[in-house]
Amino acid sequence: MDDEIKSAAEEGAGLPEPDGSGPGPGDGAYQVHPSLNPAPPPYEGGGKRRRAAPRLPRWARRPAFIIAALALLAAAVAAALLAASFKVELRSGDGGFSVSVTRRSASGGSGQGGPEREAGGGAPGAQGPGKGGGSGALPSHTWDGATLNLTGADEGRTRMTLRQIYQKCSPSVAEIRVYGGSYGRGGKEDFASAAGIIMTEDGYVITVCSAVMGAGRIEVSAGGGEYEASVVGLDYAADLAVLKIDAGGAKLEAAEFGSSEDARAGDMAAVIGSPVDGVMSLYGGLISAVNDEFDYRGYRTGIILVQMELGTGATGGPLINELGQVIGIIDMAIASEHPEAGGLSFALPVSRAKPVIDQLLEYGYIAGRPASGIAVGEISPAAAAFYGFPDGVIVTAVEAGSTAAAAGIRRGDVIYKANDTEISSTDDLYAVINGMSAGDELTLGIYRDGEAGTIAFELMEAFSPGPSERG
Repeated sequence: MDDEIKSAAEEGAGLPEPDGSGPGPGDGAYQVHPSLNPAPPPYEGGGKRRRAAPRLPRWARRPAFIIAALALLAAAVAAALLAASFKVELRSGDGGFSVSVTRRSASGGSGQGGPEREAGGGAPGAQGPGKGGGSGALPSHTWDGATLNLTGADEGRTRMTLRQIYQKCSPSVAEIRVYGGSYGRGGKEDFASAAGIIMTEDGYVITVCSAVMGAGRIEVSAGGGEYEASVVGLDYAADLAVLKIDAGGAKLEAAEFGSSEDARAGDMAAVIGSPVDGVMSLYGGLISAVNDEFDYRGYRTGIILVQMELGTGATGGPLINELGQVIGIIDMAIASEHPEAGGLSFALPVSRAKPVIDQLLEYGYIAGRPASGIAVGEISPAAAAFYGFPDGVIVTAVEAGSTAAAAGIRRGDVIYKANDTEISSTDDLYAVINGMSAGDELTLGIYRDGEAGTIAFELMEAFSPGPSERG
């Protein structure tokens, strides 16, 4: 992490390029012997002497000058494009600098409701991530009234063995093959495997966004059939996705969903996933912890930790209780970001996932969810002391085309305040952003090159997937 901070800090500091102002030939510092730069020999040939081609002055042929000229040209083009899309107000004073950015409306004014939707907008659900989770518009989406139904725990029901759980639940687990997505690299024979949970007998399938985001094509094996799936909706923040397959009139085996509110550490649980040649694998273990305060990607998802070491093919699959009810959705992306958990695996609690899934079913995305367009990281005490940073978080990436980028936020900036709240960790910043709505103005205290100031910009609507750890 310190290497990333060093890279970001040096980029943010804007290290100067050599300007050629040091000693050189002819300035008295040293002399070049004529034999090292001899004059051309006298012309002795016949015929008409050719005119020498004009040459640029030596200073204009220096690499530093050429690079600077190209950078100025690129900056001018970028400024023209930004000016067409954003209204930027710059204010300065004795206390530092202040920048405010708003997105222009289609008529040229400043947009007050977050980013403009793409052409073809209209009713909620018509916009958002495209098929497979790319940026852009979703296919036209018509809600058919489907919702995720949860069944409470019935204390009178008989607890099931692992064998019984597998017999009951494995028909409700789908194998998902992702071509050209976050894991797959494209091509018919090159795909990544994940799992999904059949939600309804007519073909709605629940999985995790990280498994299918950016996919070129998604194929699903369920109920003995092979189907091509379409994306109903994705939510990057909660890492959830809903797919739809056309089973051609065949009724699929829908899973039974229970309440994760009843899950406790020490409960027996099972996971079905990681298919091998179309056959699902069964894992058994104990729930080791339930954390309702767990934050992921700036969103409070809650988490269930289980004592199972799962493969990536289990991601999107079900965590099942002793009654044969799905109480969680396995998310290996979270596990990959928490190596300190050792052999534990992570599941998204289904009771927390239900509101998100219901909105994805109805709209195709989560309306009004804010996104800042920046990724941030923690600053270690050693790095803070070395670079002289204030207490805060460092910007590690800025999404191109975002209002944050237009406002001038750049990699290497240190954020020490957000809307008058002191920021000392990424969770502090996420808490501020998640308490706001798309279109609200976020004001950040920025430390850059030894100077403190503020930059304000409108939060965007998070209807398309972004970088990991987006705020």
